[in-house]
Amino acid sequence: MRIALGQFNAVVGDLAGNAGRMRQMYASAVKADVDLLAFPELAVCGYPPEDLLYKQHFLKECSKTLEKLAVDCPDLRIIAGFAEGQGANSYNSAALLQGGKVCKIYRKGMLPNYGVFDERRYFTPGTEPLVLEIEGLNVAVTICFDIWNIEWLRKFLADAGRIQMILNISASPFHIGKIWKREKVIGACIKQFNCAVAYCNLVGGQDELIFDGRSILADSTGRVVAKAKAFDEDLMIADVILDENGTVQIKPAQPIAQQPVDTIDEIYQALVLGTRDYTCKNGFKKVLLGLSGGIDSSVTAAIAVTALGPENVIGVSMPSEFNSPETISDAEKLAKNLGIELLQFGEESGYRVSHYPDWDDSQSVPPIAADCQRMEQRRNCVRESAGKDSRLYPDVAQQSFRLTRADYRQQKRNGGRILNSLRRHSRGLRSNKGRSQDHSLRACQAYYQAAEC
Repeated sequence: MRIALGQFNAVVGDLAGNAGRMRQMYASAVKADVDLLAFPELAVCGYPPEDLLYKQHFLKECSKTLEKLAVDCPDLRIIAGFAEGQGANSYNSAALLQGGKVCKIYRKGMLPNYGVFDERRYFTPGTEPLVLEIEGLNVAVTICFDIWNIEWLRKFLADAGRIQMILNISASPFHIGKIWKREKVIGACIKQFNCAVAYCNLVGGQDELIFDGRSILADSTGRVVAKAKAFDEDLMIADVILDENGTVQIKPAQPIAQQPVDTIDEIYQALVLGTRDYTCKNGFKKVLLGLSGGIDSSVTAAIAVTALGPENVIGVSMPSEFNSPETISDAEKLAKNLGIELLQFGEESGYRVSHYPDWDDSQSVPPIAADCQRMEQRRNCVRESAGKDSRLYPDVAQQSFRLTRADYRQQKRNGGRILNSLRRHSRGLRSNKGRSQDHSLRACQAYYQAAEC
């Protein structure tokens, strides 16, 4: 059996665009004589769709898009993730498309509900396994978290008979070290079922989440034979061969994709992908960055240039009496080296940084609070500059309004968390006695007032 794992960058809610990308990969798979083509979890609608799942018309459109995809791609078997509506319930499902029809559907059984996941809020768990016979191989279809609880999976597939391969379509977010955790989970599946594993992961940035791709093919001996590209789309193709002794071998049909050389490279690629997708998926043309000449803004600018190109990055320098000539010249050198436009705002353009004297026991605002207020002044200057520059406007009508509202809601949530933390801290300080506690309480009260503003 020849299998292809089509990891691609799905956009939440862009059903037509996602289906179009899947058709392109299907065409390449047909040319490569593939028997089974798999796409990631919720590939049709993008992950995570969140409250879109409460809209019945959205679920209906997902099904219509899937059916149209089946009609347009009749020449091989396809496993595609989609959001399924069935009566009052919705499911995180995988459909088998074959012969121009939706033939079978598997529903995800294990729904994660921790960290960035809240699938129990939206989905109903499935209860029936799906095992396909393809070219003499029994392939069990699973979705993401199904394989992370090996004891549950063992019981779930107990009556499914001999399994030669587990196919897992996934939308597994990236964090440092996540790839090793996935390989450990895949190894546990191989050990439990003595089978090969094909793991197809999503790639792309979606709001605060980054999906790193790196789909995996592992044989029944536990050896990871191939990984797809990291932080990029890829169509990974391999032959799955069942030996006479029952061993399932994997033979890649293409060169092995290059992986990040180390942790720093991995983090950098993740940041570039997240920056690019957040900007482009929200319809923005360019970005504007405040450049201080320091390392933080320099690294941020380098990431933005890699993600978007120097023509789409604008730097802003905001010198004041608190900046040394060296930091100003460093910002200018940075802009020149990166090939980006640099705008400079001084007091003559209406920008002014407030001055706060050194803090002592008689003053209620500590220096760090003053620094926070100066940073907020600089931030407001950048925001105002962005609002005046038509090159920064989103392509999508009203998108800036929606993003502003979302940003405002996030700031309110963050502000609420800060205030609650400060309240708890100040209550704890009041219960103590002594000069140092009095100083800390005064600082805490100043932060509290600044946070309320």
